[in-house]
Amino acid sequence: MTNFLALNIQSTLELIVFALVSKWYIAPRLATKDLYDALIPLLFIHALRFLPVTLLVKGQVSSEIPQYVSNEIAYGDLVSSILAIVSILFLKFRISGAIATAWIFNIFGALDIINAFRVGIGAKLYDYPLGFNWYILNFYTPLLIVSHFMIFSMLIKKPLHNN
Repeated sequence: MTNFLALNIQSTLELIVFALVSKWYIAPRLATKDLYDALIPLLFIHALRFLPVTLLVKGQVSSEIPQYVSNEIAYGDLVSSILAIVSILFLKFRISGAIATAWIFNIFGALDIINAFRVGIGAKLYDYPLGFNWYILNFYTPLLIVSHFMIFSMLIKKPLHNN
C-alpha cells in the first residue's frame, strides 16, 4: 500500500466518522442554542490549528520537506488558529461584529485547508517522514473539514438570536 493510499483511506474513514457523529450527536445539541453559543464549540476545534507549526521545528519532520511547503501549511494554520480564538472571544462576549468575524475565520480557514491540500499533494508531502503531523493529516484535518461545513451551515441557515 502506498503512503498516499494509506493516508486517503485513513482520512476518508475519519471524515465519515466525524460527519456521522456531528450529524447524529453534535448538530442536534447545537441546534438548541443561539448562533453565538452554537458556533463557539466548533471554533474551539480550530483554536488548536497552531499544531502544524511543528512542521517548522527541526527534527520533528524530514529536513527534505521543501521549506515553502512547511511555511505555507504552518503559517496558514497559525493564522487560522488566531482567527478562531478571536472569533470565540467576539462571540462569547457578544462583541459587535462577532458574526462577521466568524465568517472571516471560516472563509480564511476553509481556503487555508484547500491551499494546504494543494501544496501538500503537489509536494508529495505524504512520502516524507512527518512524525506527529501524519496524525494531524488523517485525524485532525477531517475534523476541521466537518466543522467548517457545520459553521458554514449555521452561518447561512441559523437565525440570529441574542439570548
